[in-house]
Amino acid sequence: NNDECLIGQIDKVKVTDSNIFVLDKNVAKAIFMFDHNGKFIRKFDKYGKGEGEYLYLEDFDIYDDILYIMSSLDQKILQYDYHNDGFIKETKLSDHGGYEIKVLPDQNYFTVRANSILRIDFWNSKGKQTSSILDKRFPYLKWSASKAISSNINGNYICPAIGNMIYKVKNSNITPVYKFNFLNNNFSFDEID
Repeated sequence: NNDECLIGQIDKVKVTDSNIFVLDKNVAKAIFMFDHNGKFIRKFDKYGKGEGEYLYLEDFDIYDDILYIMSSLDQKILQYDYHNDGFIKETKLSDHGGYEIKVLPDQNYFTVRANSILRIDFWNSKGKQTSSILDKRFPYLKWSASKAISSNINGNYICPAIGNMIYKVKNSNITPVYKFNFLNNNFSFDEID
C-alpha cells in the first residue's frame, strides 16, 4: 500500500497467468498491475492528448502480453507491452468504439455499446470497422453503460444489462445461446439476426 497504487474505485479486474490488472477509470484514471501475491508492479496512467495517451480510459483487454486500452472520447485503441510499460502503437478508430473491448486471437477486436443502444462493432487491427451487428435502439430506456462482455475457455459472450438474451460471439457473428424468461416482464427483442 503506497501512494502509487491507491485505487479509488474498481471498474474491472482481469487476471492473467502471472498478473492481476485493476481498472479505475474515474478516480485514478489508471490501470494498476499487481503480481498474484498482491505486490504492486506498475500503473498505466497515460492521461493526455499526445501519442500513447488517452483522454478517457473506457476499458482494457489483454492479449499475448499486450495491454489494449480503449479511449472512447478520442476514439482510439492504445497498445502497450505491459512487462516493461513500453508503448507499441496507437490505432485511431473510424467511429465511436463503444464502452467495452475484447481482443480476438487474430488481434482484431470487437467493441460493445450497451446503453440506450445495444451494438457490437467488429474492427480490424488497423482500426477499420468491418461490421456492426445487433444494432438495437431503446429510446425509452436510459441506463448507464455496464459490463456486458464475459469470456471463458469456451468463448466470448455478451449479456446486456437490460435484456433477456445471452449471445455467443464467434468471428464476426453472434448467436443467441440462452434466453431468460422473466414471465411477463421480459425485455424481448423483436427479432434476432
